[in-house]
Amino acid sequence: MSEVKRSYKLNGIEPFYIGAASATFSSDGSVMATAVLEDTIVIDRINNEVLYTFEGDSSEVTALQLSPDGRFLAILSQSQQLRVFSVETGSIIKSTRLSSSCYITAADPSSTLFSFGLTDGSVVVWGI
Repeated sequence: MSEVKRSYKLNGIEPFYIGAASATFSSDGSVMATAVLEDTIVIDRINNEVLYTFEGDSSEVTALQLSPDGRFLAILSQSQQLRVFSVETGSIIKSTRLSSSCYITAADPSSTLFSFGLTDGSVVVWGI
């Protein structure tokens, strides 16, 4: 029988809410991103600090996806804008306007592809 875990580490983050639409985590849980209306906040959960606040395009964020390694963040908005940021540098590395809004996202385990399900029924796969 496995041993029961008796100690836990708590990483405290002050709660806030302004209508967040989405949140995403790196596979190890060390990086988290959450949308607050049209902006996106990226948090280092190990050190409990905000890494970046990415300003939106004045349309609410509809979907977010961190790559499993936590290095890249895809942000999609109601305006059909897709932006991929480097979490290491805070800069946009790719952007485009999609054919319709996106509410479903995924990233492959190797952190080399993002996929986006659009409301017009199409699926977009992007190399990172």
